[in-house]
Amino acid sequence: MPRVRTRPSTLYHEPEAVAWARQKAGLTKRQLARLVGISEQLMGEIEHGWRSATPANLIKIADALNCPIVVLERKRCPACEAPEPHPMPQQPGDPLPAADEPPPRPVDDGSPAGTGSTEEPLRQENTVAHRDTDLQHPGQRRNGGAWLILDDQDRALLVQPSYKDGVYHLVGGGAHSNEPPHLAAVREAREEIGLTLIPHTLLITDWVPDNPGRSAEATTLVFFHRLAPGELDKIVLNAGGTPEGEDPELVDYKLLADEELDARCAPYIARRVREAKAAVKDPTLRGYRFEGHRIADAA
Repeated sequence: MPRVRTRPSTLYHEPEAVAWARQKAGLTKRQLARLVGISEQLMGEIEHGWRSATPANLIKIADALNCPIVVLERKRCPACEAPEPHPMPQQPGDPLPAADEPPPRPVDDGSPAGTGSTEEPLRQENTVAHRDTDLQHPGQRRNGGAWLILDDQDRALLVQPSYKDGVYHLVGGGAHSNEPPHLAAVREAREEIGLTLIPHTLLITDWVPDNPGRSAEATTLVFFHRLAPGELDKIVLNAGGTPEGEDPELVDYKLLADEELDARCAPYIARRVREAKAAVKDPTLRGYRFEGHRIADAA
């Protein structure tokens, strides 16, 4: 009987993500295979899911594509041995799958058989150790991803939301439930300006307090992208579409020099842009900020 080839039951990478990142990097399978040190045939089988990339080869692939390995690898499903698909890349507006939590493990607390507590010891310890934190009802917080997009003159591309009265923001926004900030940044760029960007360089992580009556406190990861020749012409505002009966989210975009930021942006956004640009020039400046300030500024 002819032998029927089957796909491996366990993959350590997301085939579609590898192919997407390779195409975005402008490489052929042969070119990527040479950079990684494997055959073109094996590279093709990895992209089509017929072979699983070894952890060592997946690291090499991520390095060759200048791409975070988390974008390429699959996440482990806690309820089973096989990994579940990583949600990268996804189409604009696609909902993220809900993550199923494993059932709580019974704890032997001396109760009669079958009536023992189902609370995990770790949760009990956390409840004691963090009496000032309500683990069941934490305060509202937002996470998100944004982009410092620069042209060849180091001008930053910012967008004007229709609800901000002339104030410009970085491309990006808040993450959906269970959506990592780097994937939120990818999704927001697609929806807002129609470009697919790879979050390979994290510049700063910026926290801002809540704005009573308007927004909760937020932590935003700012990634870097340099516009390639002709890429500016490919920008399409509101590429993700506008719901019927609603106004478009964005009404304009501009390339702003440093001296234009204060007149066009909220103060914390102007500081965020300048800090992110400083982190491009000097990698030692990459790290945490609060309202666009460095920690040293608070000392």
